[in-house]
Amino acid sequence: MGKLSKTLKNVAQNLSAQSTVLLKNVGDLLPLQPNAKVAVIGLADANSTIYGGTGSGSVIPSFGLTPLDAVSAFAKAHGGSVSFTPIVAPGTAAGTEEEAAAWMAPAVAAAKDADVAVVFVGTTSGEGKDRESLGLGAVAACATCEQDLLVAAIAKAQPKTAVSIVSPVRCGGNTPLLCTTFVQHRSFCHDRLGTNTRKR
Repeated sequence: MGKLSKTLKNVAQNLSAQSTVLLKNVGDLLPLQPNAKVAVIGLADANSTIYGGTGSGSVIPSFGLTPLDAVSAFAKAHGGSVSFTPIVAPGTAAGTEEEAAAWMAPAVAAAKDADVAVVFVGTTSGEGKDRESLGLGAVAACATCEQDLLVAAIAKAQPKTAVSIVSPVRCGGNTPLLCTTFVQHRSFCHDRLGTNTRKR
């Protein structure tokens, strides 16, 4: 396949942005308010953003805007501020409840300290292996470090929590039920990734 023209790349980026679906927005939490102190949590930086699946779903986009960069740019333009707490797997793989609680603590603290929390979680899949469940799954080898549980803890600590899920299929875990604002972004198989900041 030859190189895509600039026009086609822009079309692909626009399609990616338009594929973002705002499923629930209680209290008009989104768009973010000016001057807001925003806690960005999860799979949002260049090291963790999910761009595609594996196998035929593996895509190297010609352009990618990370959630952290997009939210930071919005906050800067509107007098707000952003803190970032990544999802980092524990140092050991025992997966005890104590480890899970310690793993969630930084994210929960950041959410409490902010005006609003924006959480980015997700999962991926590919040929040759079935997903074990429709939930978001655990982080690395820590069996109890479930992303669904992390979202629940953050939403409990910060009522103004928005959650963005990147998934190749519908997520059937508890996350949609626990959050007042829920976004699903099916970004797989796009040449470009975009961010849609328009109010629908």
